Amino acid sequence: MARGQQKIQSQQKNQKKADAARKAGIDQKAAAAKMEDMQLSEEGLANMQRIFQNQNRGDHNHDEKME
Repeated sequence: MARGQQKIQSQQKNQKKADAARKAGIDQKAAAAKMEDMQLSEEGLANMQRIFQNQNRGDHNHDEKME
């Protein structure tokens, strides 16, 4: 019975968080728009390019050797 109560409390807490985020207007499109102006180091840029190239190819092998 105690475990069931914990689950209910956890669900209620998560729902409150989701409601607060929705009210604050946080969404992925707005976050992406803000990131357009962000500047990355050379290493960070190379990592992002590698990640997006893998996603575009449909290659989800994350065990690639880094050079």
